[in-house]
Amino acid sequence: MEIKKVGIGSPVVIDGVRLVPIVRTTIGYWQKDGMVSFLGTKRPVSLLAISLSTRVAFAIAGEQVDVKWLIEEVPDIKTVIE
Repeated sequence: MEIKKVGIGSPVVIDGVRLVPIVRTTIGYWQKDGMVSFLGTKRPVSLLAISLSTRVAFAIAGEQVDVKWLIEEVPDIKTVIE
């Protein structure tokens, strides 16, 4: 079985700009012959940059994405924007 969740990573502030990584966490687990195995990964999917004057988001490949769309996809972002 596999569980996937997209959420926010640990924000970093650099020179007045807050950088918020958006990460996908995947956890898989299997059971066979009375034994259980687990595997987990955490990968960046986008980056949100917040300053006093602007908010901008980028997909991990580098293209700009709409911040409103990103907030709809990852509601946890509201906690770091406010």
